[in-house]
Amino acid sequence: RIKLDPIRHFSFANDSSRYSRWKSCIVKSIAILAGVKREQLTHRERFVKTNNIEK
Repeated sequence: RIKLDPIRHFSFANDSSRYSRWKSCIVKSIAILAGVKREQLTHRERFVKTNNIEK
């Protein structure tokens, strides 16, 4: 699935400021959303392909 950059993840964990934690949370949520979107897109493409084959 989504692999986080270990070095970046480590720096986020080390940084105790609230802003960096908030930013890392947003980055993580965006990455998850992008992954979900990509999965939906590939699923739709597969669905369209099977429909075209049936026609």
